[in-house]
Amino acid sequence: MKLTAMGTRGSIPAPSRRYPEEFMTLEFGGNTTCYVVETADKRKHVIDGGSGLREYGMALNGEGDVINLYFTHTHWDHIQGVPFFRAAYNPKYFIDVYGEAKVEGELVKAIMDSDAKRIADSLKVLQVEGNGIRDVLNVQQNFRNFPAPLSLLKGIRKFYDFIPGGRIYEDDCTVVETARINHPGGCVSYKFREKSGKVVVIATDFEPDCGVEDEQLVSWLAGADVVVADAQYEAGSVVNPFIKGWGHSDFKSNVELTCRAGVKRLILTHHEPRMNDAYHASLEERAKGYALAHGINAELAREGATYEI
Repeated sequence: MKLTAMGTRGSIPAPSRRYPEEFMTLEFGGNTTCYVVETADKRKHVIDGGSGLREYGMALNGEGDVINLYFTHTHWDHIQGVPFFRAAYNPKYFIDVYGEAKVEGELVKAIMDSDAKRIADSLKVLQVEGNGIRDVLNVQQNFRNFPAPLSLLKGIRKFYDFIPGGRIYEDDCTVVETARINHPGGCVSYKFREKSGKVVVIATDFEPDCGVEDEQLVSWLAGADVVVADAQYEAGSVVNPFIKGWGHSDFKSNVELTCRAGVKRLILTHHEPRMNDAYHASLEERAKGYALAHGINAELAREGATYEI
């Protein structure tokens, strides 16, 4: 299994300038969130469609590839790359798109009820009418917003809406599971489990609350070989302070949560767009030191880097 960071920035793209240095973002990356998990069978699982998705599309040259595209949520920095995803316009690709079904009421209660777990597992993927992932992406490419409508994306063959909390995909090599995590408007964490044993968890856009959601996250992370986690802020910092209610985390919270989960490798992402490479290099040193004291290897994600799992 391989993990590649195509977009590591949070909130808004931060293009790099060589001068002045305060705007330099070349080392850690300026594109918004996009990660690619390539499993042992060469299946491509893409997480989020931030501006990094454009970069990924430009690098693809394997017409006929089957690609799964998963959205953690549909805040703009996680979908803005879709209209520029070149492969999606090419009918020689086969792209399946997954996003959270915003369904309320008795259906959710019935599925999440402890007596109905087998129902949730058997449903796998729920098809819903209404404000699904296709509708959200369609609005982004409405003629008032973008010149090319979603209907031109002939490389997309199907849209799936699901309720987080179960398995949404399985093939001979890999199982993909989901969980809700704490973020304004909701966010989905994805777990990619190769049947050979390797596990990667993507848990970006999470805000610790020192309550039940943190306990649920610890249980969710247990058993992962690698966790990719949101660390946009730095607790106690003057220049990049933690801001409660904005939906993001800091490296100390991530280290403590992953330590409790028994995870040994942590990749920190969703970098603050105001902060440059020099700040993030120093942040990484502080994060590494704090993590090593907890028995964890930690680093900041670098755009374009590929990590062997």
